[in-house]
Order: sequence, then structure tokens, then C-alpha cells
Amino acid sequence: MIRLKFETFVDAHAVTLRADAFRVAGNFLRQRTDNPGTDNRVLGEYRQHQWRVDDGHFSQYRCLDPCWIYFTDIERTPSSVFGPFQALRVSDGTMYADEVLFAKFIDETVLWHSFRLETYWPALIISGGPDIPVPK
Repeated sequence: MIRLKFETFVDAHAVTLRADAFRVAGNFLRQRTDNPGTDNRVLGEYRQHQWRVDDGHFSQYRCLDPCWIYFTDIERTPSSVFGPFQALRVSDGTMYADEVLFAKFIDETVLWHSFRLETYWPALIISGGPDIPVPK
């Protein structure tokens, strides 16, 4: 289980989400599950450089737990798995893992640019464990 904390300047307004993994695809954040078709509930939406989660608007989020990251293509075929990372922070679509630039969400293409792989992907997975699902 991992937690993503969406933050503003006032900590009392922060929102924390919990899941085994999260899938960020397009402008949407969803809880990722291993069961096809069950991970479509939108938990957050990225619009105008802000995340809308519950009734709040947030410019950044961070993972409160060690995590692993991987990308998936349109058929959900996974990339290599990266991590574990002790610190993960995303601000204005730019992701830092252990304080190193890791990926950037490109608004115009709605793709994630992986700096490690030098490739572009439609989805990014933040996971609480190194195991990745095998596409069916």
C-alpha cells in the first residue's frame, strides 16, 4: 500500500490517497488493480497545471512511501521497473524520484517522457511493490 499526498501551501487542505498502485494516464489519476476493467475510477484530474482531487486543487503531490515506477504502452505492455525510490515528487507535471529528474508529462501529446529510457509512454504506474502485472 502506498500513499500519494496532494499538497497546497496550507497543510490542513492536503488530501492523501491510498492504493496498491496508481496509474497516471492522459489527464487522469486512477487506482491501478491487477483485474482488467476495475481500475477506471478517476481519483484525480490534471487540468490547467493543477490536480483536482476531491474538491481541492493542488499543484503538486508526493509519495509518502517507498515506491517503484514503470510505464505502459497503449496495450499496457510494461517497461522496465525503476526503484525503489524513497522520495517521489511531482510538480506541474514534472516527476522527481530521489530528487533526480525522472519523467515529464507533455501536455500537448498527453504522453510521459521517460528521461531514463528516452521514450514516450501513455501511462505511468506508481507502485508499492516491484511486481508488475503481465499483460493479457
